[in-house]
Amino acid sequence: MTVIRNAAGRYFASFVVETDPGADLARMPEDDNLPSVGIDLGLTHFAVLSDGRVIDLKKAQRELSRKQRRGRTTERRPA
Repeated sequence: MTVIRNAAGRYFASFVVETDPGADLARMPEDDNLPSVGIDLGLTHFAVLSDGRVIDLKKAQRELSRKQRRGRTTERRPA
């Protein structure tokens, strides 16, 4: 895993997973036309796939929708 902090103070993490190709072939279908898909995990959406599909985390959305906008916990404090 690689964690990077950019100039704006935001953190990004990336990782690569290696697996045993023989074990993978035993579990996967034998269709060579299956596409590879990249996954971007975030806060706005739980995951966004490289093919454009968005996977939302419903519980987090419900909690966010119940929060009071501009409530005491979201006010900006002077620096």
